[in-house]
Amino acid sequence: MGGTGTNFLYKRLPWQEFPAKISLIPQIRVIRAHTFLIIFTFNSVNQPGFHQHRLKQMKSFRLSAFFLLCVSTLMSFTPQYNPDAVVGTWLNGTKRGHIQIYKKGEHYFGKLVWLREPTDPSTGKPKTDLKNNQSALRSRPLLGMDVMQGFVFDGGKVWEDGHIYNPEDGKEYNCKMTLKNPNTLDVRGYVGISLLGKTQTWTRVN
Repeated sequence: MGGTGTNFLYKRLPWQEFPAKISLIPQIRVIRAHTFLIIFTFNSVNQPGFHQHRLKQMKSFRLSAFFLLCVSTLMSFTPQYNPDAVVGTWLNGTKRGHIQIYKKGEHYFGKLVWLREPTDPSTGKPKTDLKNNQSALRSRPLLGMDVMQGFVFDGGKVWEDGHIYNPEDGKEYNCKMTLKNPNTLDVRGYVGISLLGKTQTWTRVN
């Protein structure tokens, strides 16, 4: 009786083992979850199309990176036109005068600053604007006169919407300027539309 009683006192009953089993359940679930994840990953890697898919992804990434590199390179070489590139002194197409183009506000103007023959042979005095249609202006000196007015930069290599005055015939024309290179300027005077006009090539002096 004594031995049996002692065993009975120290023997765990079924309901006494139940909490211990419950405490092991979360650990079992974690082990099962990890095992499932490892098996799933292993199976995914060993699927026939897995490596091809990863290679396609890598190729796509490399192509995208190469495309972005090309775009950034082209943008770095895109010419940035200077609105004031036309500013300076130019020898006109007849080679008989220098025009100093300058900027005032957002517009560009041109001043006659040099003449090959500055003196009127008939009077021995500086040449004046004798052929101007307005008689009141015929006595004004040619040197220092603004013969170009109101040009605006169009964002490329062209300055347009301006006017040019020709002292040789006393007439004013619509005009646009196109910078061919840093030292060459095409100046086109026209009436109405640009197609009906004449172009002179000017050369930079400074």
